[in-house]
Amino acid sequence: MAKHQLEREDVGTLAGVGEWPLRQITLPSGQPLQYVEAGSGARTLLFVHGLASDRLAWARNLRPLSEVYRVLALDLPGFGGSAPLSET
Repeated sequence: MAKHQLEREDVGTLAGVGEWPLRQITLPSGQPLQYVEAGSGARTLLFVHGLASDRLAWARNLRPLSEVYRVLALDLPGFGGSAPLSET
């Protein structure tokens, strides 16, 4: 059993690549993070974008890689659909 249970909710689909659900988790700190999940392979790939980008940077990679892997493309805090970190 995981130390922390993350709450997950579906919040839409990835714009322009609509077949994959856009989801949101809330971390134990209360920070919400949005991500796209594609594929259902036994192994998982996690896409982490760079500065001045978001999960859409990986849109062209989702389809081919999701045929083999479970792929997660997240928005870091303050980018895309994820809220900025609070200063508390």
